Amino acid sequence: MISFLKEHRDFPFQLSLVLVDIVLIIISFMIAYYLRYRVPGIPGPGFLAYQKSILIVIPLWIGIFIYFGLYRIRRSWRNSEVVFNSALAVSVGMVLYLAVSYMLKEFFFSRLLLISLWGSNILLISCSRLAFRYLLLKVRRRGIGIRKVLVIGNTSSSKMISKIIDLHPELGYKIVGYLTAEGTGEPAEAGPFPKKSVLGTTKTILREAKSLKPDEVFFTISLGKREELWAMVNSFQRDGVEVRIIPDIYEFFSTRMIMDDLEGVPTIRFRPITMRTWEQIFKLGLDYLGSIILLIVFSPVLLYVFLRLRAITSDGILMKETVVGQFGHPFEIYRFRIPLEVVLTDPDQETAPTSFGRFLYRYSFSDLPQLLNVLKGEMSLVGPRPEPPSRVERYNEWHRRRLLIKPGITGLAQVNGLRGFRSSDEKTHFDIQYMESHSVLLDLTILLQTVWVLLKRHKQPLSFSLLQST
Repeated sequence: MISFLKEHRDFPFQLSLVLVDIVLIIISFMIAYYLRYRVPGIPGPGFLAYQKSILIVIPLWIGIFIYFGLYRIRRSWRNSEVVFNSALAVSVGMVLYLAVSYMLKEFFFSRLLLISLWGSNILLISCSRLAFRYLLLKVRRRGIGIRKVLVIGNTSSSKMISKIIDLHPELGYKIVGYLTAEGTGEPAEAGPFPKKSVLGTTKTILREAKSLKPDEVFFTISLGKREELWAMVNSFQRDGVEVRIIPDIYEFFSTRMIMDDLEGVPTIRFRPITMRTWEQIFKLGLDYLGSIILLIVFSPVLLYVFLRLRAITSDGILMKETVVGQFGHPFEIYRFRIPLEVVLTDPDQETAPTSFGRFLYRYSFSDLPQLLNVLKGEMSLVGPRPEPPSRVERYNEWHRRRLLIKPGITGLAQVNGLRGFRSSDEKTHFDIQYMESHSVLLDLTILLQTVWVLLKRHKQPLSFSLLQST
């Protein structure tokens, strides 16, 4: 039992969530029943009349919650993502429940009760997930359920692993050291945390590793030294330590990758990143319909911005900028031309926008005209942000993968705080992650997260280095 819990350390948290959800589903029925009959004082069937319905709902909804990943402990949980996924899962569960109730001839609920059941369940499930996320972080910070990780090697993979673990404590990992083997061509002093790095032979590495007592070991060294690598892997496995190998070509590995074999020879097969036909139709519908709705909703804002800019400057209000789109084809992106004023206090200081311009940049109103690019078919609502040709020319082949799909007004990188020309590698990482799992559901989630991110920008200082691109 102890070994099972060590190997499946998230199981107690997941089991607790399932039990809490069962209780919350019952409470949702009680709330719906109370609001329908007790509050207005209307006579109705006793609460026990819904016993059979509750027994149908519980396993049905728990299965749907599992399908939508509400029990997965993953990094970068966002409040908006939690609420959206919970609402979607409950809504799908409600539809299936009504279908099952109709087939079983158990459908006798009033519409008010169903609406109350739907709303209360979304509220309770969302609050429970937010509370669980907070509790999980507190538990992890107290060292409960933490797995000690040893990183062997000093490559870009080492730095990526280090950054992910530091930024996401909810994953439950703690790096206890970095070791670098001799003969790999990897200098110990250039490691993510040089003071923790140790350079040594295979025997020295194993001795140092055992003193750190890790639960898992991440190998990021070159696979060329096979004998030394196998010696270390065998030693760790004998001691019951889990081993992971992250090759230096990890950028090629993705969720579109399938491990296969050809008559006993292992192969890696990559599926196309293109959407299925029905998904493409839904995404096009979302782009065109969403753009039209947003243009109608924001038409007063667009008119106000246009008139305000007309009063400030005599230059063209709408500017065009050449950027690179899908498959490397250039096109002109639309943006409001916002005047800048020079800060005279420091000649070396960057230019700063006017207060009105600052407002437009902070909340990305300058990018609203790009809805026209979506209607022209050059962009999508969600996708990698397009960049100018001068920057695309410096792309390596890994960066160029982000050009395989249509660019977007917002994207996964933007909702994760990456804006402008900063962090090309990190932006590409998120863009590729989006490409490999993009769907209409993911687009809706990112759009909801974008609204949340924009609303939080009033608390953040404006970086003038980001003014040329959002």
